[in-house]
Amino acid sequence: MFTKAAVLFAVSFVFLIFMNCSSANANYLTAVVKKTQEEIKEFNKAFESKHSNKNYNSNCTQKQTKQTGLLETNSTVNSLALHTETIFNKQKSTIYNQKNKKRFTNTTVVNPLDIPTLTNNINLLYKMGYLPFYAKKVDSSTGLVTWQWDAKTVPSELALLTPKSLQNILYKSAIDHFLNDMGLNTKTDISSLLESEYKSRWQTPKPFVWVLVNQKPPERLKIWQDGNWVIESNCNTGVEHLTPDGSFIVYARYKHFTMSGIFPINAKPYFYPNVPYVNFFNGNNAIHGFPRYAYGFPQSAGCVELPVDNAKKVYSYLYIGAVVTIIN
Repeated sequence: MFTKAAVLFAVSFVFLIFMNCSSANANYLTAVVKKTQEEIKEFNKAFESKHSNKNYNSNCTQKQTKQTGLLETNSTVNSLALHTETIFNKQKSTIYNQKNKKRFTNTTVVNPLDIPTLTNNINLLYKMGYLPFYAKKVDSSTGLVTWQWDAKTVPSELALLTPKSLQNILYKSAIDHFLNDMGLNTKTDISSLLESEYKSRWQTPKPFVWVLVNQKPPERLKIWQDGNWVIESNCNTGVEHLTPDGSFIVYARYKHFTMSGIFPINAKPYFYPNVPYVNFFNGNNAIHGFPRYAYGFPQSAGCVELPVDNAKKVYSYLYIGAVVTIIN
């Protein structure tokens, strides 16, 4: 009787231990799964929306490291944990690939002497929201740089502006934007200044936008941001091709500005006080609001005219340093 009772007691004790361990393992794996899901979600959210979180730049690498370490630790627990790791590695891979496999990349040949400064500064500007691309891969021997964009597609006119040197217009425009945000006019030791502000977790209040003006009738102005056209409007450009083709940088902005001059067709003087929402990009050429009975064909003395309501919206997107491309 004693022996039988002892056996029953031992069996019961082992069963309780097994149940407790099973329960503990189940609770542990539940916690692991939940934590893994949360970190995958945060990782992809941070990668996809870097401008919405100032801590992204400093935390993204840490999140990736923590996530990888977590999965490696779980794989040593038991076969069930290994299965869990496999599932969530596949889930992470699927989510990541769906969001990034179609992201636009292109390459340019950069002077090898410019590569260290150009790529380092561009990557800092990208992290702070001033540019929509960064140097993903660099071959210093050939000067070939692969640029990764935060967009699935990039307009061909914008892709043609991808940096090839320190004189690139997108790079220079981003520097102008950055310095204007800092309240500075000097470009002395820009690399150190970028490093310092990045370490302080600075983010631009206005992320990168690009303006395209097509002078082919009906003339149209469009603004591109984060892979999408966010504003489109009919516009008027200069008579007798007075609005030049090319890419330019917005250098001055005014909510109201008095414009005067001589109209080129009839040589008559004009004087317009309080022209609204003015963005100068090339000499006296500006994007601004102006009341007309119709829009979509050349009418101005060289400016890009918009309906006033649309000009107000455009003004809210632009900044000192924004690039304006005019095509015909």
